[in-house]
Amino acid sequence: MVTFLACRCVFVWWFLILLLASQVTCIDCYSGFDLLLGQLHALVKYLEELF
Repeated sequence: MVTFLACRCVFVWWFLILLLASQVTCIDCYSGFDLLLGQLHALVKYLEELF
């Protein structure tokens, strides 16, 4: 349970940092969002396999 909460906290911070980085570096909004969704999907699949 504790490791799941720690993973969730790390994931939230990672997602926010990537979201801000894509905005700061002026990556095309749609491309940056697609990249984040692709990484989110991969992480969710990994967590499903882990648990």
